[in-house]
Formats: sequence, structure tokens, C-alpha cells
Amino acid sequence: MRRYQYLLRLWPAALALIACTPERSGIAEDGGSSTLENVQWTLIELEGAPIAAAAGGTPTISLSSKDQRASGFAGCNRFVGGYELNGDGLRLAGLAATRMACPDMSVEAAVMKALEQTATWKIDGRKLELFDATGKLRSRWTATVIESGVKP
Repeated sequence: MRRYQYLLRLWPAALALIACTPERSGIAEDGGSSTLENVQWTLIELEGAPIAAAAGGTPTISLSSKDQRASGFAGCNRFVGGYELNGDGLRLAGLAATRMACPDMSVEAAVMKALEQTATWKIDGRKLELFDATGKLRSRWTATVIESGVKP
């Protein structure tokens, strides 16, 4: 019985130690992302305006290097498609979305338009910026989860 009491006393300390251990992720120690691909990006700004979480959730995008597939959530519907990456050039091709109807589709329409017009990208710290062919910043995203499911 004493052994169990001893273990019960150690349990809170063990949990505190585990909680304070830093997580490993695809985000570099200096806060910069190591890659565009295999990271879930969450939208924080669209067409110069900050994005607040919608009832359906905040839009996300992930680019999988395994099969060159883009996938994510546009605010109401999930989407998938292909992408081509060439240096700082990025083209999202053949994006298709599910067809659920939501009360407000304006954010989703703007997200899909911005993604379809993406021509270049830049990572600044943990932020991904997507630009159109004219160099206009269309959307800004933050790294939220890497492929393994670890949150940065």
C-alpha cells in the first residue's frame, strides 16, 4: 500500500515535467518554418483583413509532398486539388470542394479565389504569405500542425 501512495505522490510531478517538455515539430528553433509542405496552415489574414474564427471553423490548407496534393477547409467546405511548386512559385490547380450550403459563403468564396490566384509564396517566421501574379499579398497563414500531428 505504501508503494502506491509513493507513486500517487510522484504522479503530479511527472505530469508537470511532461507538460513542460518542448514539442518537436517542423518549425525551426528560431521560429522559422523549415518547409512549406507537410504543415497545416491556418488562415489569419485575407485580402488585408484579419480573419476571425467562423462558426464552421477557420480556413486551413496543407500541401502534401508525398502526392503533390493540396487539401484544406475553406470556411464551410473541405477542398482538395493538386499543386506545382517551383522555387518561390506556387500554383494550386484543379481545386474542388464539397458542396455544403452555409449561411455565409463570402469567406469561402474569397479564400478559394485567393488560392486559385496564388502565384508565389514566402515564409516569414511561422507565417506563410501567398501572393498573386502581380505581387499583391492575397492571404497570410500561420503554421498550426505539422504532418505528424504535433502542434508547433
